[in-house]
Amino acid sequence: MEANELVMMFLLGSKTPIDNYYKGMPCMLGETVGKIVDESEDGSWGQINGIKMFSIPLFSTPHGTIIKTGIMKLSKITDDGLAKLSEYEKEILEKGDELYGGRLA
Repeated sequence: MEANELVMMFLLGSKTPIDNYYKGMPCMLGETVGKIVDESEDGSWGQINGIKMFSIPLFSTPHGTIIKTGIMKLSKITDDGLAKLSEYEKEILEKGDELYGGRLA
């Protein structure tokens, strides 16, 4: 990792940045669990930490709150986070509501 990337991660990013990228990927924004659902019009594709990623993805909670964020703010999802995500998804489906604001249909 280049020194500039390390400094940016330290100042602005996650302590456990994602090491993969795809729509529908479960991840965390701070303690908030959700998935990458799309790309913002403001970002671009490039190599970030050696992986082709979009710089400003759209992150969504299972309930449909969409957040435009920098890719380095997203973290790998923890086991507890994955369990919480699964629980939220189940609750939403049981209510008959749409997951992720319909962005992953």
